Amino acid sequence: MDASKSDNNHKYCINETAYDDRTELSSDTTVFDDNSNFDISGDETALSDDREDIPELSCANDNNDKTYQTIAGYRITEVIGQGGGGTVYKAVHPRLEKNVVLKQIKSSVKGKISLRGEVDVLKNLKHTYLPQVIDFINENDQIYTVMDFVEGTDLKVTIKNNGRLSSKDTVRYAKQLCEAVEYLHSRRPAIIHSDIKPANVMLTPGGDICLIDFNISLVFDSGEKKAIGGTPGFAAPEQLGKLGYAQDSHVDERSDIYGIGATMYYMVTGRTPDKDFATPELSAKNDSIPEGLAFIINKAMSFDPVRRFNSVSSMLSALNGVYKLDRRYKRLKARRIVATVIFLAMSAGFVYLNRLGAAKLVEERQIKYLSYISESEDDILAGDMESADKTADAAVTLIPERIDAYALKARILFEEKKYAECYAYVASNTFPAAQDDETRILSSNMYAYAASSAFELEDYEAAIKLYDSALSLTESNSDLRRDLAISYARLGMAEQAETTLEQAREKGLTDDQLELVSGEICYSEGNYEQAFVYFADAVKMADSDYIKYRAVLICDRMIGENSEFAKVSRPRMINMLLWTEKSISVEYRSVIKEMLAADYSAYSAETGDISGYESAAAIYEELMSSGTLSYMLKKNWFNICFELGRYEKCIEILNSMADGSDDYWIWMNYSYVQIAVQSDLSAENRDYSEAYGNYLKAEKLYSEFRKNGKNDPNMDRLKTLISELKEKGWVE
Repeated sequence: MDASKSDNNHKYCINETAYDDRTELSSDTTVFDDNSNFDISGDETALSDDREDIPELSCANDNNDKTYQTIAGYRITEVIGQGGGGTVYKAVHPRLEKNVVLKQIKSSVKGKISLRGEVDVLKNLKHTYLPQVIDFINENDQIYTVMDFVEGTDLKVTIKNNGRLSSKDTVRYAKQLCEAVEYLHSRRPAIIHSDIKPANVMLTPGGDICLIDFNISLVFDSGEKKAIGGTPGFAAPEQLGKLGYAQDSHVDERSDIYGIGATMYYMVTGRTPDKDFATPELSAKNDSIPEGLAFIINKAMSFDPVRRFNSVSSMLSALNGVYKLDRRYKRLKARRIVATVIFLAMSAGFVYLNRLGAAKLVEERQIKYLSYISESEDDILAGDMESADKTADAAVTLIPERIDAYALKARILFEEKKYAECYAYVASNTFPAAQDDETRILSSNMYAYAASSAFELEDYEAAIKLYDSALSLTESNSDLRRDLAISYARLGMAEQAETTLEQAREKGLTDDQLELVSGEICYSEGNYEQAFVYFADAVKMADSDYIKYRAVLICDRMIGENSEFAKVSRPRMINMLLWTEKSISVEYRSVIKEMLAADYSAYSAETGDISGYESAAAIYEELMSSGTLSYMLKKNWFNICFELGRYEKCIEILNSMADGSDDYWIWMNYSYVQIAVQSDLSAENRDYSEAYGNYLKAEKLYSEFRKNGKNDPNMDRLKTLISELKEKGWVE
């Protein structure tokens, strides 16, 4: 028997952490069936893995309109409009017989478009809030873009007919708009839309937005910046040459941020921003909107790009915390008023006489301290954590007797996910005592950040102590009681968890959070089925992305810890993750996709149904293209591709990991893949020399690995394979 085929009882490569003890895979596949409301019953039925259809864009299919002409086989049925970069037609696809949009690029801007570059970039766009780019056409020296026809009404018409939007709807649509634009900016090369305005934001029958009109997009390619669109009132100053530069010469991602802000301005006021950039800033008092929302819009519409959010991701983070921001800025506004009064008093030479009659000048450092706090908070909102931390340090140095800056320091560490540092910072230092309601709130927040950090570190005993400290300062905070109850549940202290949950209910904890905590308690008691139902209900009920994320995360962990329960619940978990992926904001989506890939893989390992591996491989491919695939996840992706016999993809993955790496795992698996490839050839065409060379490199690196007392059975199996190849004379 050929040495390369002699070990059929093991896989050539098995990830040491993920795929041991697999059953033999079947060629039959289970079809996962997508539902908008996922199943939580105990049936072993699963959802569709066709994630590109979640959610599906609605397309009109009315072919009774008057026919105007035919372009490259597309039957034109209507002129939708003209503007921006060219003429827009409604047409019928020649093969699919569905309505599409054709946009003719005006001759005045054709020369600015790198057609090949736009084709390559735009045809690969796939996002919930973007239409699919179907084709680019060059017909009779005219360029056309072909896209999905999106059914619905644009924001401009909607607001003109029905009046301005509520703050709640504005925030919701703005988040979706930011997610779409963040996706565009994350492409390589980056795509700058450059004509974001209400008329280019469709409201679909499903109640979501769709950002249209791409073929005037700005594509960064080899450092060039070519903006070929922009509408006065919504275009940023730099697009119109208003910053002292040549028109469009300094356009970047912040130009789209201005467009989003201007579109939000239109949503909440029903008015088009001033074309000469004289639009007055929004205020809660004059425009009847939350203070935080006014701040976000005003910042996004700053005339100077430097004063805008530094990325759409930062703007999205601000929108996710808009109501917290609202409360924070009310406090900040009050501080600034006080600081102004103090300053005026100082400038007038006023003094304050205490009861003993001693005169005290109001110290200038108090004003400086407040300015540091304000600057640090602004930096946090802009996503510049390094600057925020330095400014908070300056405040601590200036007046160490005030709590404000210490609380900011804890918040910065927590938001940067430096959980160990945040916990140590609060737990190992002594802070000024709270003197009034405001300082009690600040102190409570500081302890809450430390408690949540301990929670993330799974040190639940420390978390309980810190949550208690936070609650001793602000008893009304139901969110703190929620996490305190979960901490008790994680330690198996169900009675204390239930008591704390009841207290949280009395303090106004929302239903979705009550379901989340109830699931944690059932999980701690070993009642997995009821826990799953609670977690599923929390996901479906939650408006908060954070609660959705917490629920799917702990539910997935619960399934992973119990193999018997996993066998009947894995398909339901996939259902839950698919539903969550399409309903959660972009900042959580990569993590949800990683969880989904892991569950698809586990499904195949548990059932022998290869379709799970295929779905997982597709997700890893997507994560790789977006630049969010970690080193360890590449290992998982490799193992899946090896299971599927996709050896070319295996080599591609290893190549992406190999540069400068001293990980024996890479060279070991190069050898495994090369052995597998050669084994499929006829005997006279086999050449195992490359496999043997990579084995030798792996063996050298592996000797260093073993110095730590570790062992990898896959390396031992490879050594056996190489020995058999030597015995048969395939290698020397």
